[in-house]
Amino acid sequence: MSDPNQEIKDLLLALDKKLDGFDRKFETQITELKIEIRLVKTELHAKIDLTRNELESKIDLAQSGLEGKIAELSGKMDGYGKRLDQQKFISRGAIVALVVGVAPGFIKYSVFLLLIWASFLDSALNSPVVM
Repeated sequence: MSDPNQEIKDLLLALDKKLDGFDRKFETQITELKIEIRLVKTELHAKIDLTRNELESKIDLAQSGLEGKIAELSGKMDGYGKRLDQQKFISRGAIVALVVGVAPGFIKYSVFLLLIWASFLDSALNSPVVM
């Protein structure tokens, strides 16, 4: 029989060689995984940049469209403002015309009442007082 210490040393050496083989395989696989992760990361960054650029262009298009619509609405509001000013002018004119139309009638009615009042006072002052 051989020496038991030698057998243990041989087993340990064989085990050490197998573990070294596993270490090399693991290191190779880890390196390959790191390379794949870098590739995926690069692809993701590229897709994110592309999506960001597309969104920015869509936002710019929408913003320019909104600016055009805002300018159009602003023009319409100016038109409505002018129409409202015109309506105010017409309303004022109608009120003035109403006042001018009603004023002579009111004056005639007032004069008529004054004449009646004067006639009443005259008759009251000229009539004999009965007690």
